[in-house]
Amino acid sequence: MDPGDEWLRASGTQLRQLFETLPQIVWVTRPDGWHVHFNRQWFDFTGLTLEDSIGDGWNHAFHPDDRARAAARWAEATGSGEPYEIEYRLRRHDGAYHWMLGRAEPLRDADGTIVTWFGTCTDIEELKQAQERNDAQARLLDQVSDAIIAHDLGHRVLYWNRGAERIHGWTSEEAVGRHLCELVCPDSRQVDDALEHLLRDGEWSGELRYLHRSGSEVFVEGRWSLLRHPDGSPRAALSVNTDVTERRAIEDQYLASLEARATQDGLTGLPNRSVLFTQLELLLGQRQRTGIAVAFIDLDDFKPINDRLGHRAGDQVLVEVAERLRATIRQGDVAARIGGDEFVVVGEASDRAMALQLGQRLADAIAGEARIDAGRVELAASVGVAFAPSDDETTADDLVSRADAAMYEAKRRRSGTAGLETVRRASGG
Repeated sequence: MDPGDEWLRASGTQLRQLFETLPQIVWVTRPDGWHVHFNRQWFDFTGLTLEDSIGDGWNHAFHPDDRARAAARWAEATGSGEPYEIEYRLRRHDGAYHWMLGRAEPLRDADGTIVTWFGTCTDIEELKQAQERNDAQARLLDQVSDAIIAHDLGHRVLYWNRGAERIHGWTSEEAVGRHLCELVCPDSRQVDDALEHLLRDGEWSGELRYLHRSGSEVFVEGRWSLLRHPDGSPRAALSVNTDVTERRAIEDQYLASLEARATQDGLTGLPNRSVLFTQLELLLGQRQRTGIAVAFIDLDDFKPINDRLGHRAGDQVLVEVAERLRATIRQGDVAARIGGDEFVVVGEASDRAMALQLGQRLADAIAGEARIDAGRVELAASVGVAFAPSDDETTADDLVSRADAAMYEAKRRRSGTAGLETVRRASGG
């Protein structure tokens, strides 16, 4: 008689009846793993007979993709005496497959020798379906480009999707269980403030300055929702964060461009008229021991260049003049384009002679040949200089007007000589 049969006979009627009333499938084998007994639930579920199932017949009721794996795992368990556990699909009597959790434990005698194996099959189909739904939802969340993060009320990360991995550089395995600020938040006050609003209102939205794992800044537009326990008490925060770093950079560039337009000449990059007068007023107000020189520059014969070679050529000439002025002015001087082909340079000067030297240096710097796309052109400029000693009460408007008048006088004479407040330098000297 098989040891399994002996065990069944010895177990008594009460125990055998218990096997039949258990909701799980129950089976018994010999020490070598040969199946000798199944309870009623096995036959009801599979539709098989005892003759179909004994020995290794049970394996034929498994899904074809699971049979080899289950047989190998069972052989491994019976060979080692270790408990058996596996998930597989079992065919129901109507042909449908259900996921089962199979488990078995060896029963030993007083000497430790295995006398039989006692096993069960638990239907986990609903659990598997629920798990599949959760996995499908997780896969869906992983396809979202936004960072979806769940964290408890102490900012401990509970969930971290692929979007969060991409935006912040930390994998889900690395992030879950760690403090949010340890990963992405250099300043805990911003998430503490957001959580305070969330607990009060049930939701929060706003911009957060986070970090990538590399240390680079990441700006996100966050939308937080409060997750609650069944009794309504707060449980966790669910945040959906959109990476707006690139948009923020574009906005910053646009704002910088607007600021530059407000202070710079769009063509040459020199300060514009507004900045010039602001700086001049500042210099006049700070004078103590030195005077201020203003050089008003107007290009000679600029209109013929535009008329003959086109406005693109004229623009290139203006850019060239601006570069020559930048290379010529001293530290602390201000060079500006105030319109058309007119430029103004402001700087300190100890007396009128030094002011005229500034004007002459600028005229010399501008004069000469320039190479542009349309060819070579000769440049020359008329420069008028006005000087305000340290004790002069003149205004910025008055000083620029005097320099402008001096420039026109220089242009009228076209003599290449310098007067008290005028300087002119024609091409070629």
